[in-house]
Amino acid sequence: MAGSANSVSEVELKFLLSAKSGSAVSVNPIFANGTSQAELRSVYYDTPAWDLHKAGVSLRVRRKEGVYTQTVKREAGQMLFDRGEWEHRVGGKDPDPVAWASTPAQNILEAKGVGELVPVFSTTVKRSSRIVKEGTSVVEVSLDRGQIVAGDLREAIEEVELELKGGSAAGLFAVARRLADETILRLSFDSKADRGYRLAAHESVAAAKARPVHLRTGMSGGEAFMQVTRSCMTQVCTNAQRLREARNPEILHQLRVGLRRLRAAFTAFKRILPARAANRLTVEIKWIG
Repeated sequence: MAGSANSVSEVELKFLLSAKSGSAVSVNPIFANGTSQAELRSVYYDTPAWDLHKAGVSLRVRRKEGVYTQTVKREAGQMLFDRGEWEHRVGGKDPDPVAWASTPAQNILEAKGVGELVPVFSTTVKRSSRIVKEGTSVVEVSLDRGQIVAGDLREAIEEVELELKGGSAAGLFAVARRLADETILRLSFDSKADRGYRLAAHESVAAAKARPVHLRTGMSGGEAFMQVTRSCMTQVCTNAQRLREARNPEILHQLRVGLRRLRAAFTAFKRILPARAANRLTVEIKWIG
């Protein structure tokens, strides 16, 4: 039986860590006092044809301290770093149809006539987290270490997440800068769900091509710019990370494609962007390319 619904817009930053940077983050003053420890075991479910994933939706059931929570997430909200999230407490480890009612998963599953979901992959994470106040903002900072399991395949998880719990997103970036002062942080737009699906599909080190950009009637120029930019940044950051793992010319090519798309976005939206900042970033993007 599902508990009460909790629908929010999740605003977060995620950074991948190397073994060296992970050690540096773990001793950062942010984690020095008042951290909580938890072990999270999550199983991600989908249809046999992965219809949820194809629609940009994920569904997981997570066990934490004996309590099961089912979460539906929809990627890429209106803002650059947000996404929709629908969370419900459920009675056990299996997905609960009552809990996915009135979420994006419902329409997808009803359209496909799917009554039962299958497990695709799982994650096990040891999480150290702390609530940080930055000005008027409240940010949850979490250090995650664990692994993704898809059949016989394994992939390590070593990342830090910053989630805005209240206030302005400026506080989120301020905390991120404090962490970045101590070590190298690699910005990532990949959720654990993204990584798990790639692992299950044996595509963990393949080149990442551009994701579709979903624009809608009535969307403002600023909202459209953020949607386009998110797609570009996802392509750039994902291929940059994979290039560290595999010196593959196609990965390098797609990294440069993402940079060219990003430059084109700044040109296309030039009239609504702050001129000085846009020009500086365009020069930097060109140099990186």
